[in-house]
This record gives sequence, structure tokens and C-alpha cells, in this order.
Amino acid sequence: MLLFVTLAAYGWMGFLFFTTGGFTRAWWATLPLVLGLALGYVWHRDHFRLASLALISGMMLANGYQVWYHGFQMAPYLFTLVVTLAGLLFHPSGIFATAAASAGLVIAIGAMEHGGHHSPAQVASPTIVILLAAIASWLSTRSLHIALHWAWNSQAQASQKMELARDRQAELQRTLKALNEASYRTGA
Repeated sequence: MLLFVTLAAYGWMGFLFFTTGGFTRAWWATLPLVLGLALGYVWHRDHFRLASLALISGMMLANGYQVWYHGFQMAPYLFTLVVTLAGLLFHPSGIFATAAASAGLVIAIGAMEHGGHHSPAQVASPTIVILLAAIASWLSTRSLHIALHWAWNSQAQASQKMELARDRQAELQRTLKALNEASYRTGA
């Protein structure tokens, strides 16, 4: 896993180095991304939700910086990846919270960047795509969450029934032992 994270960070940094002409402001976007990946890796065993939140937050901040730095051509659409990953890591309410935060970030950057000189279509288009990605992510992970819920409930019911069967088996063994003792006393 650590090798994969290292290769991903190296690839991202190489992409930035060659597309921006060296070490420029775009490199600051890698800081929240790498920090989110590192915290997610450190916390993934003990605090999975916190690790997921760190990963998603790092990706969201890195994408926000890319939107700020590169403008509204392609960068805002990277938030769909964040929303899709949030669909796999969070409960359905987390998907929509991530989508709302991503859309809010795009709207805020669109209003602040260059004095708000972006047309409403430049801001609305990625916002709508982000919200549609949230709906698609929710629909695609909904069946997974339902299946996991059913499996969890079935396992809990099976454990309860197994415990009940063990109790009855113990009761039957005690009854059989009592019958054997009574039979031994009457026959002896």
C-alpha cells in the first residue's frame, strides 16, 4: 500500500513538474493530497472513518487549489472523483455532504477568483456535474450498502439462533443425564 501511495504521489508530482515547467505554485496542491494520503494510511486500522475523512479532505483541498490555480476549464470536474470515492467510503449522507462541500468550494472559488468574472455557466456546469456524480455514486453504492446490511443482520440472527440451539442442547443433555440417573436408581 505504501508503495502504491508513493508511486501515486511521484506520478502526480512528475505530472505537475512537466506540465507547469518546474517548481511552481501548482506544487502546493500536492501538500494536502500527500498529507491526506499519509494520515489516511496511518489511521486506516484504528480509525477508519477518520482516515477516510482525511483522505477525502486532502483530495478536496488539492482539487480546490487546482481550480484556483488552473481556472475553470477542466479542474472543477476532478471533484467528481472525490465524490465517487466518498461514495465507497462513507454512508450515503457522507456522499451528499462531500458533494455539497465540493460544489460549495467550486462556487466560492468562482465568486472570488478574478473578482467573480466567471459566467454563471462556467460555475454552474461543474456544480451540476458534481451533484449528478453524487446521485450516480449514491445509486451505485446503495445496493452495496443494502447487501452489507442484510449480511450483517443475517449473521446476527444466525448467531442468536446458534446460541439458542446451544442452550437447548445443554438443557437436553441435563435432562438426559437426569433420566439416566433416574433409570440407574430404579434399575439398581
